[in-house]
Amino acid sequence: MSVSSIIGKKRDLVTPGNQRCLYCCTTNLCNNNCSGFVNLALHKPAYQSSVDFNGPPNLAVDGNKDPNYYHGSCIHSAPEPFPWWAVDLGNNFSITAIKIYNRNDAGGDERFMHLKILVSSQNATVLPRASPAFQECGNYIGHSSDGNIITINCPGHTVGRWVRIQAVVGTLEYFHFCEVEVFGY
Repeated sequence: MSVSSIIGKKRDLVTPGNQRCLYCCTTNLCNNNCSGFVNLALHKPAYQSSVDFNGPPNLAVDGNKDPNYYHGSCIHSAPEPFPWWAVDLGNNFSITAIKIYNRNDAGGDERFMHLKILVSSQNATVLPRASPAFQECGNYIGHSSDGNIITINCPGHTVGRWVRIQAVVGTLEYFHFCEVEVFGY
């Protein structure tokens, strides 16, 4: 991989009087000072299997990590089997990690568990949950503590335009969290 193809890398070159990002400052994917990795999902189009309790999908990519659902920055689905949430990154990227910020108010526990994180170059909103077009980035199995942050590190070969988070269990359940960050190059 050439240095020019890496996007979202940390500032790596400092010369006297000049600080610049070795890999990405000439693209719009770098943050202003190249001091950290870039969230590829920020303000991108988001979708979910259903919406309930005024929790539309774009709230998970609005940059607001406030974990209190009642402050208006968390998504919420209707109760359904296998609910999902997805984001369109706009282009194919090598996805390295996904961070999911859970809510911390009453009701957060027991609803946010048994997740599968999938990546695809095809529109994830129309693919069935077991589609061979998905690459599995990772899983989160277990109960979530109120307000925790789940980090899933994807295998090195995970490439796609769409990231979909879906429940693995087919019982009627709500799906909700407050922010999703997608990192890659």
